[in-house]
Amino acid sequence: RSAPPPPAKPAKAPPSPMEFTSSDLPGLRVEHLVSLTTRDGQTLRGRLRDLGDELEVAGAQGKTIVSKADVAQLRTLSEGVPTRIPPALLGEKERESSSPRGAEAVPDPVQEISARGAGDLSESLLATNMARIRGELDRLDDLRRESELPRDLQLAAKEERILARGRLEPLSLEQRQPLTPIALDEYLRAGLGNNLGLLVALIQADVTREGIPRALATFDPALQVQGTLNKQRQPNLAGRGGALGQTGITDGISVGSTLSQRLPLGTSLSLAWVESRQDQPRGVPPTYQPSLTFQVNQPLLRGAGLQVNLAPIEIARLNAEGSDADYVRAALQAVLTLESAYWDVVLAEWDLRVQHRNMSGAIAQYDSEKQRLRARTTTQLSLLVARSGVAQRRENIINAETNLEASRDQLLRLAFPASDAEKWRLRLAAVELPQLEGGIGLDVGAAVARALNRRPDHYRALLNLEVARKNLLVAENGALPAVNLVGSWKAEGLGRQHHSGWTRLGSGRFYTWSMGVEVELPLLLRSERAQLRAARKALQQAEASLRDTEAQVVLEVRTAIRQVRSAFRRIDAARRNRRLLQERLDATRELVRAGRATNRFVQDDLSELAAAESAEMRAYVDYRLALTRLRVAEGTSLDPW
Repeated sequence: RSAPPPPAKPAKAPPSPMEFTSSDLPGLRVEHLVSLTTRDGQTLRGRLRDLGDELEVAGAQGKTIVSKADVAQLRTLSEGVPTRIPPALLGEKERESSSPRGAEAVPDPVQEISARGAGDLSESLLATNMARIRGELDRLDDLRRESELPRDLQLAAKEERILARGRLEPLSLEQRQPLTPIALDEYLRAGLGNNLGLLVALIQADVTREGIPRALATFDPALQVQGTLNKQRQPNLAGRGGALGQTGITDGISVGSTLSQRLPLGTSLSLAWVESRQDQPRGVPPTYQPSLTFQVNQPLLRGAGLQVNLAPIEIARLNAEGSDADYVRAALQAVLTLESAYWDVVLAEWDLRVQHRNMSGAIAQYDSEKQRLRARTTTQLSLLVARSGVAQRRENIINAETNLEASRDQLLRLAFPASDAEKWRLRLAAVELPQLEGGIGLDVGAAVARALNRRPDHYRALLNLEVARKNLLVAENGALPAVNLVGSWKAEGLGRQHHSGWTRLGSGRFYTWSMGVEVELPLLLRSERAQLRAARKALQQAEASLRDTEAQVVLEVRTAIRQVRSAFRRIDAARRNRRLLQERLDATRELVRAGRATNRFVQDDLSELAAAESAEMRAYVDYRLALTRLRVAEGTSLDPW
């Protein structure tokens, strides 16, 4: 039995015909590349040509003619990215699609671009990657919905209200006082007087200077006082059998003092006075024994001579001068830091002024575009470009105002450092503008000579070299054997009474004197020789450091002079550039009014003009800072103070 025939499918209603002409595609020309998809799923790529009721696509497969009624989708290819053509531009007038007509093959530029690229990106691979990326984005959107976050990074209404309130908040952290004008010299004086870094360097210099009294204390006289109380019990042997007899008891007391002094020649002097009383047993009267002792110790090799003994004092003085040089160097750098902070405020204020003028120009351009749009002499795209320029310059103004507030805080921190909140409310206004200076000598030879004579770091290197030489002298003397000439003289007295003992001492009949030589020679001198080698290496290091410092001084002077000349020339170049950009902006505005240019060129010219105005002020500031760096390199920036 034969199966019943399947039910017939209802025929699709033909689409209603629509009028379709070349005027419906105003921007589509014959040289445009298109991707055409027919209703039966066939895709054609190539150059498009309008034949009335038909479209001709010339591609790698040749020329193909398709009826406009059979077109399901039509896209243009712009730099390889398909751009959708609105369906209203497609005609729907029915016509049988003609068969492909043979023609000469035309190469596909899209395929040529892919062939010249880094790799071959096929259509299937591109579709796979696009699907993968779309899936990732869809999953991110699902996660945002689950987390109750705004989709597509759009702000919620609550966030919009927060931003609206934030637009009205000032950028300063607190309500500041009215503007207080301050000139550069006044600010430098305040900064040098209140700079904490300079205070630290000054305290360090005072601490180092205390090494001089410590070194001088070696030759200060010293007084020593002593007292002793003793009691002695001595046994005696009595009788023939050696029996223990009566024990002798002796009590005594001794007092004395010693005065010692070391001389710069290395001589050591001491004068000692001692008086003792001894109580005898069995009713014997006590005895008094005074004495005077004078001792001399004169080194002959190690520790002998003025240079060796005075070397610690000279080293302490050199170190103190070196600390003073470090303080001067810190002051030189402080002047440069303070002046840089001052000119940063000037630059920030100038940049805010430039951005304000730029914003005014953008707003004027936006108002002009609105009037032209009402008069039907421009497009909405030009108005959007002008509005975008206004928004961009609003962001620039916010950044400029933020930089101004930050630079003012830095100005306060350097000149008036404090943790008191009231002092941070001070609002300084840098009223001085950078100007050109005349009569500045730029002779390299003279500048280098001044720098070698005035630079504190070069003077510090010279002091370090002299310290190394003193240390070498001490180390060489310490490697010698110790040979000392010693002598002493002692006068004594004895009596049953105090005055009788001193009377006999003063008679000069009872005395003792001695004289001799003491020699001390370590067998290996290992420590002394190691110190000598270290001192010689330190001297070589100081000499190398001095040469390196001199080379650095010359380099810094030459660099500073070159920067002064470069900044001076940049001022003229920046001024000319700013004037030319202003003329170009005026010419561009005339072209826009005449319809020969778009608003985008005006926005670009406004941005370039703002950058040129800031660059001109930066050139002036760099010129002033270059002059300050030259004075710092010469060591003369502190001369006014």
